[in-house]
Amino acid sequence: MNYTTTQTLPSLQEAFSLLEIKFIGEKGCETIYEELYQSLPDYILGTFFKFCSCGNPENVMQIVGDFLKLYHEYEQLRPEDYHSPEYKTYELKRETWFNTNENLHLFLLYYLDSVEFMEHGSGVYGSWITDKGKAFLVVYKWYQAHFNISTGQRLNKKQINK
Repeated sequence: MNYTTTQTLPSLQEAFSLLEIKFIGEKGCETIYEELYQSLPDYILGTFFKFCSCGNPENVMQIVGDFLKLYHEYEQLRPEDYHSPEYKTYELKRETWFNTNENLHLFLLYYLDSVEFMEHGSGVYGSWITDKGKAFLVVYKWYQAHFNISTGQRLNKKQINK
């Protein structure tokens, strides 16, 4: 399957469809699909990354989500933004992320390319996020909004609306 890329993120329903996750609408997820919250990290990591679900899959999902989010932020910048405060903020996050462990950065670029969440042209450092990767990013943001990633516990409505 060839995954192309667009600048915008898909809707939540489109993202669930791209990742082949059954979705019956926002209201349905809130009431009927409680088990989806519990099993989403296992499903994503098992289906796409071929990881087992022992340990803490939420932490791996967070690493991938944060990595893709950083690349997506870069893709949204325009040339005229390169001297803006937003670009300086992006550069600081990028330097912090990538200078911490360059080998991890390289591994993620290669690995996310192999699972079709990213792709690249002549060099892996010029990678971009595919639509499949953007679908993961949308689902990850949705998951983050409903769950405490470090504990795996569902947030109550007061915490979600903060």
